[in-house]
Amino acid sequence: MIKIFSKKSTVNIVVLFIYGFILKYKYITSDTALVVNKSDGLFYNYIAKHFLNSLNSNTLLLNLFAYFLLFFQALHLSNIVSANKFFKADNYLVGMAYLLITSFLPQFNYLCSALILNSVVLIIWQQSYLIQNTKNPKTLLFNLGIIIGLSCFIQEYALLYLALVFYMLITHRPFKWNEYLITVIGSLVPFYGLMAVQFLMEQLQIKNYFFNPQIAIPSFANKQLLFVILMIILGLFLFGMVNVINNNKRLPIQSRKAWSTVFVIVFISIIIALFNSSVAHWVQVLLPIATCTGAVFFYIKPIKLASFLHWLLIGLIMYVSYFS
Repeated sequence: MIKIFSKKSTVNIVVLFIYGFILKYKYITSDTALVVNKSDGLFYNYIAKHFLNSLNSNTLLLNLFAYFLLFFQALHLSNIVSANKFFKADNYLVGMAYLLITSFLPQFNYLCSALILNSVVLIIWQQSYLIQNTKNPKTLLFNLGIIIGLSCFIQEYALLYLALVFYMLITHRPFKWNEYLITVIGSLVPFYGLMAVQFLMEQLQIKNYFFNPQIAIPSFANKQLLFVILMIILGLFLFGMVNVINNNKRLPIQSRKAWSTVFVIVFISIIIALFNSSVAHWVQVLLPIATCTGAVFFYIKPIKLASFLHWLLIGLIMYVSYFS
């Protein structure tokens, strides 16, 4: 499989879909419920109440919807990696890695606000790379601010992704205070619109617009298994990071800067996940970690060793899926 996904072709998109479907077949066909949390945003709560809850009686459709989200996120992530030359050659290893590590636990495949937010984060991530070359940064930054503001209606603490935009401004552009201000104003526009509507409907409550962050410890029945999975994910991330650092000098400057954003997104997503009491919401951390996991499979030599590691991880997934 490593050899197949080391190349980027249209056929590999089909192979990736089948690969992910086989890995997640047990999760797709199992009974699951929609995940709702206190930090979920207004829009997610609305669609969960009026649309997604109606699918709870048909869990197959709910699980298929979650899988399609994961699959298209894997494709989008692969395209971001290829467009910004994370590796010397274009490949689908990062997309494969995302579908692989999200199969470690069934909770990572549940439909929740974090899984939907991942699709928005990919848009923010992709657009943030345009900051360094754009001729009209103010328009781009304002639009990025609006996207981040809207993402708060999916999950409240998504506003923290402003830090990613600020990081790109600090590292890619000379300091101009008005660019930071425009980004912040853009992020406040969705809230202003919502407040205006609620004011006209006489439903405005200012206190609802203030966050009340509380660190939450996720509950998990098999704590030993959770610990092992977390150590494996951490190991893949660290091993991938070491490989990236060791091979950084062979990459163009643009690629090195692109890699630095991965670690910023990991940091932001961990902070957001800490305020959620469900294991399912940690799927947002796996999005940037998948890029480092892809680096493990890209750089590890010989390729037989990479294949052995890959099948070892699939063996773990089979155990969790069918025997745990």
